[in-house]
Amino acid sequence: MIDWQIVSTINSFFNQAGWVISLIVFNCFLLMLLFFERFYILNFQFKHLFANLKIQIKSNNKKDWLDQNIQDTYLSQAQFELTKRDTYIKMLIMICPLLGLLGTVSGMVSVFDVLAITGTSNARAMADSIGQATIPTMAGMVVAIFGLILQNQLNALASRRTHVLTQWVQGN
Repeated sequence: MIDWQIVSTINSFFNQAGWVISLIVFNCFLLMLLFFERFYILNFQFKHLFANLKIQIKSNNKKDWLDQNIQDTYLSQAQFELTKRDTYIKMLIMICPLLGLLGTVSGMVSVFDVLAITGTSNARAMADSIGQATIPTMAGMVVAIFGLILQNQLNALASRRTHVLTQWVQGN
């Protein structure tokens, strides 16, 4: 059953924050999808990548120069699989504060429109417009901060996984 009070609260938040908050929420949704995909690869697909790397390298057990380069190629492919969406994640994190700034600018335009129409006598209308200017900034910064924290954690995990692969290849 839907709690209509929560839906009403969310709807009023979106109305108060302006149109830019929808872009920030969409950006946050894309970030979460990429984070979950990368977390899945680092935790569940890693075993498959490691097993494939072992098979490929054991099939080339000679120690000449060409086989060493082939092993390095296999290792690079596995490392690429562990970090392939990192650029998109960084880009989406960098966009968040810019979207918040866009919300601030559009909200300030609303403040100036209210001032032009009503003058300084309508404090309630000005307060609504100032809220519209500040909420997207806060939302963009919150998404960016949490995005940076999650990205840092995933990068540390990817680094540990890459280290495991590298140590195994160097040991063989």
